[in-house]
Amino acid sequence: MPDLMKEYTDVQAKMFAIDHALCTLFPDSPFCSFTMNMGPQTVCLGHCDLWNLAYGTCPIGALGPFNHRTGGHIILHEPKLIIEFCRGDIMFIPSAAVTHENVPIGDGETRYLFTMYTAGGLFRYAWCGMRTVKEIRVNDEELYERYIVEGPGRWTHGWNKYSSIAELIAHASGRRLG
Repeated sequence: MPDLMKEYTDVQAKMFAIDHALCTLFPDSPFCSFTMNMGPQTVCLGHCDLWNLAYGTCPIGALGPFNHRTGGHIILHEPKLIIEFCRGDIMFIPSAAVTHENVPIGDGETRYLFTMYTAGGLFRYAWCGMRTVKEIRVNDEELYERYIVEGPGRWTHGWNKYSSIAELIAHASGRRLG
């Protein structure tokens, strides 16, 4: 998802420009935040991460010794998928748009989860000229109207930043499609 990751990187750069005390969590990561669930038997109940960017993505990684055939599966509700999730695997999901959870692991097993994300509020802040929606609603009627009118298109534009398999292959080989 190079186009989507560029949007994340651009927002991160804007945040760094207004506060030089900010820095990346991990070198070359476009995500502004992470959560490390230390278990020892991390289980997430069904949820959506509603504070994240609605069309955004989150990488989720599993760590620890557990039998991925009998537990730890990721359940994605809306697409109706159950996916075996081995330790060391990383899956990118649109966590604000897809309800997700995982299956418990066996007694005596250990499983940790590592998740990276960027809060949707940081994107809204950038879209509003580095001000809050409340600030522009009160102080900049023209920008507020534009922000509201662009909302539905922003959703569609965001989902179009996801790559097809053909686009990913072309990107990896340095070619351009169409």
